[in-house]
Amino acid sequence: MNLSLKASNLASLMLAAAALGLAGWSFVEQRGLRERTLPYDIKRTMAWKQYYLNKSWHAAQATDREAARWYLRQVERLAEAIVEADLRDSNGPLGPMVQGALLPHFEPAYTAIETADVPQRSAALVKVAEACNACHVGTRHESIRIRLGAPGLPWPQSFDLPASASEPPR
Repeated sequence: MNLSLKASNLASLMLAAAALGLAGWSFVEQRGLRERTLPYDIKRTMAWKQYYLNKSWHAAQATDREAARWYLRQVERLAEAIVEADLRDSNGPLGPMVQGALLPHFEPAYTAIETADVPQRSAALVKVAEACNACHVGTRHESIRIRLGAPGLPWPQSFDLPASASEPPR
């Protein structure tokens, strides 16, 4: 037997196994996001919503409608999952607020993404972000404000208190 051929095959097999392992881990991480994060980690779920909304905004700016729609759909799926899971934080249930304040903004945003008017696309996605910010105020997390298009930041948020806040959030 050719020993170098065996070593080469073994190296190839090990590399393939490592690649499959990483790909499998990545898939499990992405696939398990809903199951793992919603009941246990609302902060991670909110972070992904912010990230995907910002990506949708940037894609819409670049007129990549397909990507803008896909990222927006990820935001919508996470919001729907919050409603379905009947999530609560220390201030009470989140579902009714998400359903009433955020979900109605998705259809107009999808419609706007299809237009040729970049400012209209931007405005529709900003309305989604403003709805997120309204929920943050409603749950006494007003220091977390989504700001789309912030240069160089993957997580588009600001932690400064709005001028109208009379006391810091708990």
